[in-house]
Amino acid sequence: MLEEIVEPALVEPPVFAERYMEADEFRIRVLEAGAGRPVVYFHGGGGLHVSGGLERLARRFRVLAFELPGFGLSPENARTASLDELAETMAQAVDGVGLGTFALVGTSLGGSLALRLALSHPDRVETLVLESPGAFRPRHWRPSDLTPEQLRSALFAHPEHAPPVDPPEVVGKQAPQERHLL
Repeated sequence: MLEEIVEPALVEPPVFAERYMEADEFRIRVLEAGAGRPVVYFHGGGGLHVSGGLERLARRFRVLAFELPGFGLSPENARTASLDELAETMAQAVDGVGLGTFALVGTSLGGSLALRLALSHPDRVETLVLESPGAFRPRHWRPSDLTPEQLRSALFAHPEHAPPVDPPEVVGKQAPQERHLL
C-alpha cells in the first residue's frame, strides 16, 4: 500500500527575483528563487512561466529559470541557427551567473536544449531531467497546424491549469523561433 505524502503548505510561494545578464551578445532574463544546490531550468516553446513545479523546486533548491533568446521579453533571435548553437549560448549564460555544476531541467523545446547542453558539457551537468522533450515528438505531429485551443489541449492534461497565454505579438515571435530550432 502506498502512503500519501502531504507537503506542508507554505504561507506564500517562493518569490522569483528577475534579473538580466549578457551571454553570447544576448540579453537574457533570469528568474531566481530558493537556496541550496542549483537547478537550471529551460522553458518550452510557450515561453518562460513560473509554474507550481518551479515553486516547489525553489522550496529546496536554488532555481534559476532562463528565458531563451528570441522568447518572451527578449528581441527576436535571427542569429541562432541550431539547438547546438543555442546550447552553447545557454552554457555561457550559466557561466555568467557563476555556476560550476548544476542540475538541469528542460521542458519540451527546453528539454531538447537541455539534452544538447548536457551532451556537450557532461562535466557540468550533475542531473538531467527532461520533461516531454521536443526531440521525441511523433513525426506527424505539427504544433503549427493546431489552433491555440487545440495546442493547449494537446500539451496539458488539464488545460485549465496551464500558464496564461502570452500576448499575440509574443506568440507570433516565438512560434517561428521554435519551428526553426526544432
